Amino acid sequence: DSPLRSFKGIGPVIAAAIHGETLSVQRFATANRLARYNGTAPREDSSGRTPRFVKNHRCNRRLRQAFMQLALLAPRHQPASAAYMQHLATRGITGGAARVRLARRLTSIVFAMLRDQRSYDLELYRSRKNAAA
Repeated sequence: DSPLRSFKGIGPVIAAAIHGETLSVQRFATANRLARYNGTAPREDSSGRTPRFVKNHRCNRRLRQAFMQLALLAPRHQPASAAYMQHLATRGITGGAARVRLARRLTSIVFAMLRDQRSYDLELYRSRKNAAA
């Protein structure tokens, strides 16, 4: 009875992992907080004037693995995810770095779906993202 199953690429195992590890999406005020918790948002490790961002090892590893698995499957099932991966490839970002960026984007989508208890609708997500910007 989860809205996550409406997103092609999220099967019962990934949906169960996301629900089980987050417990309740109300624990997170924003999608950025969820991304920091699941490790798809980089952690700042700066010294001096030069900002530097590194992989966040202080995260929920099971949840990170679920989102990374989703980032591997989503381009096969979602044209928008495939287009984003192609966009990253044209910018020279490939492999694991591209998967992490897609996982971060998918974190925002999953957060919105769980927060609103609505099934996946790409146009609704895009309109809200454009309104926020």
